[in-house]
Amino acid sequence: MIGVENSFHFIKNLCDKKETNEVKSLLKKNIIRIIVNANPNKRIEVEKGDYCVRENPNNVDLNRNWDFYWGNKIELAEEMPGRKPFSEIETLFIKDSVEKFKPKLFLTVHSGEYSLFHPYAYIDEKTNNNPCNYFIN
Repeated sequence: MIGVENSFHFIKNLCDKKETNEVKSLLKKNIIRIIVNANPNKRIEVEKGDYCVRENPNNVDLNRNWDFYWGNKIELAEEMPGRKPFSEIETLFIKDSVEKFKPKLFLTVHSGEYSLFHPYAYIDEKTNNNPCNYFIN
């Protein structure tokens, strides 16, 4: 639930500090779009204690339903990527939103099993795009 909670914390801080020079400057120079939760129906199950719920109501893992690295080396049954990239309304909505908004920065927060992941979380070795790229376990 860390992604949703971080989004709410960020929004709350913006609202609480809206009169500060830092926030005024940030909002004057930027338009911020936040998609708080792409899978709200399953959030309810997580809140009830089923912490390993990953799929949407169609039993598709939304984290695997993108066109990048889609279907490659997926060996676990729980990582159902769907019948094709963007086959699910949730991922298609985010894709369309990003394409229309054209952000200068895109941040996604994903967590699981005592870890917080960042891009290229599907590989074990370091990538060449960030000298601080490492996994926290």
